Amino acid sequence: MKKVYYLVVASCFLFVANGFAQNKRAAQSNPINLSALQGAEKNQSSVQPMSTVSDTITAHWGRILPYPSVDTATLYTCSPTKHSYLAGHNQYGDMAKAQKFDSQYGVANASGTITNLLMWVGDKKLGTTPGNASWIPTIWADNAGVPGTVLGTATPVTVALMDTSIAAKHLIGPSSGPMGIYNINATFTTTISIPVNHTFWAGFTITYDAAGDSAGLITTRGAEFKDSTHTFELYTPAPGTWASFKADWGLSLALAVYPVLNVTNAGVNEFNSNISALQNYPNPASNNTMISYSLKETANVNLTVYDIAGKKLSDLSQGIQSAGNHNVKLDVSNLSSGMYFYTIIAGDNKMTSKITVVR
Repeated sequence: MKKVYYLVVASCFLFVANGFAQNKRAAQSNPINLSALQGAEKNQSSVQPMSTVSDTITAHWGRILPYPSVDTATLYTCSPTKHSYLAGHNQYGDMAKAQKFDSQYGVANASGTITNLLMWVGDKKLGTTPGNASWIPTIWADNAGVPGTVLGTATPVTVALMDTSIAAKHLIGPSSGPMGIYNINATFTTTISIPVNHTFWAGFTITYDAAGDSAGLITTRGAEFKDSTHTFELYTPAPGTWASFKADWGLSLALAVYPVLNVTNAGVNEFNSNISALQNYPNPASNNTMISYSLKETANVNLTVYDIAGKKLSDLSQGIQSAGNHNVKLDVSNLSSGMYFYTIIAGDNKMTSKITVVR
């Protein structure tokens, strides 16, 4: 079935809960040029799939590639004059949008951390005067099926700084499975551990301003995402009340938000039976780091390095190596400060770990 994607900017529905009603009506739609995006992507540096250990979760998202032969994505607005978006700033004062991630949608039975959140902003509008409206990338714990305690936030992204141009967009996800597009890469500055129940919510909290700056997030089309338990919003005038897009609004959609996980325990390298004891020192590093690993069998070995968004930075052949312990010095002197991932590939087996570069 051909997948069709929409920027959630509105739908026509009536919602009643806790004595409050909201009537959000669609006003207009505009096409999003996916063909142009495909052409721009070909001219950018290749964005590679994340490894099995450092995964960008796209399991909730419909497949984007190959692109449709015609433009099928549509931009919906609640009110053109009010710059109102369903999945973003809107005239109803919605305060947050969240997608649940669990074992059904990409969170393995493993420990580790949530390092980044990638998002796809489809459109924005700026007021006549400079404003400070923003999205705050947020991770919540699960609380009986709705977002609960805030586990961490990233630096707010103001609408004024959001780049929705074609050139800003990047593809993520495995070429054989669901893929997504993002143009915001938010890094969590404090460690967020994957909850022990392997369930969390990812999205953004919304701040408004008098200038009327607003932005909207891309979603799947309203008939493709059937799960009523995984897409919610925090709405007003009943602060603290979360509503299900499906159960309360009648909209079957998923949000274009993609958590990046750094999984640390064994068992998630499902294609690995040959590599063990992968580590590097020093970490953090500024110039060089020594990577140590052990092979159970002789294999042709490669070392690949990726940035946090999954872009391959280097691919270094180590040749045929015998069973036993091995070391390779990795030069990181040309990398900017931040987190990176490296993968040892031995034949059909691979294992990934992370390194932090400091300047």
